[in-house]
Amino acid sequence: MEQLSDTKQRILDVSLKLFSQNGYSATSVREIARNVGVRESAIYNHFRGKDDIIETLFNIYGWGKAQRYIDKLKDDNKLLDDPKNYFKSIILDGILDIVCNEEGNKFKKVVMMEMFCTDTARNIVNKELFSKAREYLSEIFNEMMSAGVIKRCNPFTLSNQFLAPLMFINLEYLLNEKKGVNYFKKEIEAHIDFFWQTVSL
Repeated sequence: MEQLSDTKQRILDVSLKLFSQNGYSATSVREIARNVGVRESAIYNHFRGKDDIIETLFNIYGWGKAQRYIDKLKDDNKLLDDPKNYFKSIILDGILDIVCNEEGNKFKKVVMMEMFCTDTARNIVNKELFSKAREYLSEIFNEMMSAGVIKRCNPFTLSNQFLAPLMFINLEYLLNEKKGVNYFKKEIEAHIDFFWQTVSL
């Protein structure tokens, strides 16, 4: 991932804060510039506009983060050598970071608030979350089937079965984060155990 300049990072940080407080639609580029402490034209030196800002945030905190994690998994042979323990020892930490990441969850709140109001947020959810997430996971599950470590079934359906409870857990965290990370770690562990009992040979 590219190294961002201090000004560009500051624009993203302030935008995320304002989007999560006021909503994406209600936040103007002028307001972002004022809170960053730069002229409005300076925002356009780094971004094409507000849509570009939210798409960049999604790449950092949303599916982009998950995609980088899945790409790493696909290149790790340990995934096929001992998949159950790999899921529990390696994948668990990555999922936990996605579920319990404070900045990432600010962004998720923005998308959830806006996805029924703006085309930008709706397209992000449809394309990046539902399409790409399932596509990448399907590739991983196909590899596992070919290696003979899980039952043969529709990989797209399998991806849904793996992702849906995690989305539910993430939503619960957004609503009840006071329960603490350990509570959600146990929830994710229980999901991985149940999932693996269902699909393993």
